[in-house]
Amino acid sequence: MDAGTLEPFEIVFSEQQRAWAVRAEQNTAPESVTAALNLPHPANVFVLSSGAGEMSAIAQQRLQTLFAALAVFLAAQGVTVLDGGTASGGMALLGRSLAKTIHPTPYIGVLPAHAPVDDDRSGEEILEPHHTHFVLVEQDEWGSEVPLMSSLADFLARGAASLTLLVNGGSIALKDVLQSVAAFRPVMVVAGSGRLADEIAVAARYPALPARDAVRRIVQSGMVSLFDLTLPPAELLSMVASIFSGRERRRL
Repeated sequence: MDAGTLEPFEIVFSEQQRAWAVRAEQNTAPESVTAALNLPHPANVFVLSSGAGEMSAIAQQRLQTLFAALAVFLAAQGVTVLDGGTASGGMALLGRSLAKTIHPTPYIGVLPAHAPVDDDRSGEEILEPHHTHFVLVEQDEWGSEVPLMSSLADFLARGAASLTLLVNGGSIALKDVLQSVAAFRPVMVVAGSGRLADEIAVAARYPALPARDAVRRIVQSGMVSLFDLTLPPAELLSMVASIFSGRERRRL
């Protein structure tokens, strides 16, 4: 599929909330997506990999505060944001937070359009409405969108910097993080947010303990930073700024 066959179309959530979207194949070139959606380039790029399972009420409350501060920072810096595009987990939190900022920033959701959510809905029917752009991958399996999301992040960040933030997460997030590591994209893990994030944090802090091979590869990649959810949001913003400026690539 080339740029000529990517036809952008508008998704209308409400009179105030609209987004531009394209349908793409798994192997669509990122430059074709960028051209079709008229995305800015180059820019620092922030990739959110997030789940919502096994998250305590305290963790969710802390994440709301964290994402509010993070959204202000990302918008003020004009950072391009990518995530899975659905109205769930950290994506819903970040979407609502970005919507409250006064500096709009490109917010791109990349997801498999036909992946089942339940008996009645597919991925493209649960879109987070505060995104500015969507890439609807013509696939029916969750996780099939990961390579295109990663290549799009790499392309948009040429001449700039990118990082992945892991919050909670499950099997799809594991694919995200492995893809980020393979692309030499720094991964910041929010310890205390549950599931995969906590699994990686434990493996990083206690290397003598047994860990899954994939998790051990991530930790040993040298691309992982840890942020504890009990710390003030300013600590995270400082770490993000350091990575974007190139001063810091790894912090365990």
